[in-house]
Amino acid sequence: WLHHAECWMTSETWQRGAKPFDPEILLGRDCVVGVDLARKGDIAAVVLVFPKNGGYYLLPRFFLQADGLAERELRDHAPYAEWARTGLLTLTEGEVIDYRFIREQIKADSQRYEIREIGYDPWNAELLCNQQLGQEDGFEVIEVRQTMPSLGPPTAEFEKLMQAGRLW
Repeated sequence: WLHHAECWMTSETWQRGAKPFDPEILLGRDCVVGVDLARKGDIAAVVLVFPKNGGYYLLPRFFLQADGLAERELRDHAPYAEWARTGLLTLTEGEVIDYRFIREQIKADSQRYEIREIGYDPWNAELLCNQQLGQEDGFEVIEVRQTMPSLGPPTAEFEKLMQAGRLW
């Protein structure tokens, strides 16, 4: 959280990366994809990461189930419906996030960008990541455990890149 009494990163640092860019500049470029799934009550994320000009462009995709949206907005103090209306969030029908939308988004992105590999949190991801995206769709998939040894160094690098204004 950026506005909590004890935040990891200041709002000013976070805003350094808020420079708008046209995703068309990334067409055909190499990228890696990070997948963090959720089923219910949390947001699933797919983020494409493109190295460019000494920094990285991030193209995020977010997914949430539509059922219970109003209650979730109140609980989380977040304008999910507005984010969905503006295209920042994809709502899937039902009580849980429909992973078919995530798979189709990744496949559509692979038509526009050169996806080199997909790193994924293994929680609840066997069917989508290993079987469907890996075996059936032919993507290179790599399990990324959500542990301090595997996430600590990349998180420190992310923070350095943010402070230097090299993440967009």
